[in-house]
Amino acid sequence: MSEQSTNDDEQPVDSQGYEAVDSVALEDESIDGEDDDEPESEPDQPLPLSKPAARKKKRAARGSPKSSRKPPGPKSQRKPLSLAPPPDSGHGLTMILAGVGLVVISAASHMLSEQSKGDLKPLAPVLDGLEAKRRPAQAAKVRAQCMQSPRACSCRQEAARRALDADLHEEARRALALDADCQAEVRSLAMGAEAAARAGHHQDAIAQAHAILEVEPKEPFAHYAMGHALFAMGDAKGAAAAGQLAVEYGRGATASLLLGVVAYWKKDYDAAKRNFERMLDDDPRDVDALYNLALVASAQNKYREAREGYARVLQLDPPNINARYNLGLLIHQHGATTEAKLHLTELEKTAGPTHEMTQNLRLALATPPPPKNPDAGPN
Repeated sequence: MSEQSTNDDEQPVDSQGYEAVDSVALEDESIDGEDDDEPESEPDQPLPLSKPAARKKKRAARGSPKSSRKPPGPKSQRKPLSLAPPPDSGHGLTMILAGVGLVVISAASHMLSEQSKGDLKPLAPVLDGLEAKRRPAQAAKVRAQCMQSPRACSCRQEAARRALDADLHEEARRALALDADCQAEVRSLAMGAEAAARAGHHQDAIAQAHAILEVEPKEPFAHYAMGHALFAMGDAKGAAAAGQLAVEYGRGATASLLLGVVAYWKKDYDAAKRNFERMLDDDPRDVDALYNLALVASAQNKYREAREGYARVLQLDPPNINARYNLGLLIHQHGATTEAKLHLTELEKTAGPTHEMTQNLRLALATPPPPKNPDAGPN
């Protein structure tokens, strides 16, 4: 995720390569309705070993109690192994569901032959990049697609798609380049155009997208490449039109993010909110969507909604310096300077004491917050 600019008139930051907007945050990082701690299921106990009949009679004669060990409970009560964070991370039910999905993938992976496992090694940059960006569910989707046919083009394209969604454009390009025949397919060429747009080669991306759309007018990656490049070049209207087509033809949450950012830039906050919320339909834990929804709430002067949004982002992604900065600034502006200093301390640990955001937040906290408006009600 890119670093947010600290000027008030700048745009939102997200992992798609757009800039962040506005500064905001939270007094209390707890989220209503979420339990920080979930009861752990009782661990499986081994079944008691059988005893010789003579021992049983002897125990019965003494009147000694039977073993207090319990047999394993039903499967629904067993605590599954999981690659997700532990239940006390505050993620609640969402975390458990993500963990179950990873367990399924992990269990199924045992069925792979050693050769198949080896064939996934060329995709390690994609998988490692997704894990580094805290997108284990996306990495799991790549493994699931590639499990049966790791050398198939569908595997390469799935890896490239998930890489592009995380703005890993170079990793996406390399995944497609593993197979020359796959790289020449229309879908792969469209993904290449999107990778070019994300890499900043906007004119090349537009030219590639035009050529692809002449052959396949409904290619969603080509429409997204066009929209991304046009927005970067200052054509918000053209970007919105291309982004809408990308949504209609199946580019998913990534295209909704583009439309949301364009709407925010135009100060159409209701439209921005609709598009960011649509991203949560695909993934309720999407950090980019949650972060930008908090920005929208801040722009609409909805203090409580904004601070809770930043709190959620920091629960899911504690090193997120953009949310940490906005959080500290928001609560300082609402008079909670003591708590804001705690976020400054965390920002110093994460970004470093000389980072621009750290210095700007330190300067802001040294200035008294603006006086409260007595006519303003709670948000």
